[in-house]
Amino acid sequence: ILDKRYGSYAISVTNFAATNLYREDGFSVTAADSYQFDNLVSRPVLSYGANLKYLRRSFSTDERTNNDPIFQDRRASDAFTMDLGLMIHPHFQTLPGLKLGLVAQNITEPNIGLSSTDRIPAKYVFGVTYQDPHFRYLNPTLDIYRRRGRTVVAGALESWFAQETLALRFGGNRDQIG
Repeated sequence: ILDKRYGSYAISVTNFAATNLYREDGFSVTAADSYQFDNLVSRPVLSYGANLKYLRRSFSTDERTNNDPIFQDRRASDAFTMDLGLMIHPHFQTLPGLKLGLVAQNITEPNIGLSSTDRIPAKYVFGVTYQDPHFRYLNPTLDIYRRRGRTVVAGALESWFAQETLALRFGGNRDQIG
């Protein structure tokens, strides 16, 4: 059993492959912790965390693409980037389940281009959720995020199961449903 006085840590690996032609790989190391402000009346909890990510993109070539100028110098690219997150659970007496969060993803806007610049854009998110302490199955959420100069507002309903270890989320914005 780990001593939780030193936070939580995780390692994750992701892989996306489109047949034998294209592949994206990611490797992340995560650290997170929280702090409860016992000296304040409502005893709010601030949770915080960071991901250090290594990203790799690679292409396989064939007789049609071997002479393509894009693949003349290399067939793979890689980069490092970082995500940061904060969440506050203020424990207000009138809204005990209110939580507010801020997330910054791909902060360094890493370049994963081959023959030209191809940056992964940073994404900044502000989110609000309400988890009713007595009814955990329909929790409304609202996210406002900004990426590539575009601001999107999205709403959702979350349902938590198995002592808050599994969640289902249904939501959308004006362009998509997920």
